[in-house]
Amino acid sequence: MIKRNIRDFTLNLSDEMSFFEVFRAIAALLITIGLLAGFAYLAKRYGWLSGNFTMQNTEKRIKIIEQTFLDAKGSRLMIVAIDGEEQLLMIAPNGAKILKDLGKSKTKPEVAAITPLRGRSEQA
Repeated sequence: MIKRNIRDFTLNLSDEMSFFEVFRAIAALLITIGLLAGFAYLAKRYGWLSGNFTMQNTEKRIKIIEQTFLDAKGSRLMIVAIDGEEQLLMIAPNGAKILKDLGKSKTKPEVAAITPLRGRSEQA
């Protein structure tokens, strides 16, 4: 039978790994995590995850012209231009519906900023 002392199972950094080896392992881990985060950012930024590998057509095809909130649940009316054709949409929590086809867009409007729903006291 082999008898072992408890000292044989304790970790002694001076015997097993030097401070430099521990530092080198942690630095390698941080560099690897940094590279992964960098590639994830680039993939999200340039749309590589959605299968769109080309960035030649930077003009957006869908533009929000105007929107109006109807209630606190998030229902709203939106005028959306899709390839120059304007449509009136009703967006609700349970789905969306095209209410009216407004035809060709007369001007090339800027994309309207989507603002969060304000309280009724601020709107009055």
